[in-house]
Amino acid sequence: ISLLDLGALAWHSTDLNGEASGGEGNNFWAGDEDVGGYLDSWIQYLDTPSIYIGSDGNLSANIFYAIESPAGASSPGSCTDGWDAANIRISTDGGANWELLEDSSNPYHFECGYGWIWNDAEYETGGSLNHLASGWGGTTSNRWQDFDADLSEYAGQDVIVRFAFGSDPAYS
Repeated sequence: ISLLDLGALAWHSTDLNGEASGGEGNNFWAGDEDVGGYLDSWIQYLDTPSIYIGSDGNLSANIFYAIESPAGASSPGSCTDGWDAANIRISTDGGANWELLEDSSNPYHFECGYGWIWNDAEYETGGSLNHLASGWGGTTSNRWQDFDADLSEYAGQDVIVRFAFGSDPAYS
């Protein structure tokens, strides 16, 4: 049995920051409108439905984040080099396993976000999720920015794309 508490999900459609994307339509936000942002100790995922990838598959998305800066991030005995984190992942097996999607024009800011580690020690060095510990932090420099990933290596497969966010225990 799988039970999903929809009340615990922060991802929702909003027109927040819509002016930065030309004011056209809504976007998805992982935040709590009552507090004007996110809370401590969050792990939030927004998954696409299963998508079949053709021979010239590509993922393009406009992204905006305003989260804790990675500056000065460290934790004794940890690989931590970033605080709160966002990244984009892909699965070819219905969500059982994930890989990071990357855009060379928009690289992740750090390799080991404490926002992931705080919520699951498997993101730490040697853990089964460490390959997913990279992330962006701080604020996008141009408000909304393009993310573009080549999906040609997934041609002929069904995939799920996951937009992921993790926050550590403080300074949300």
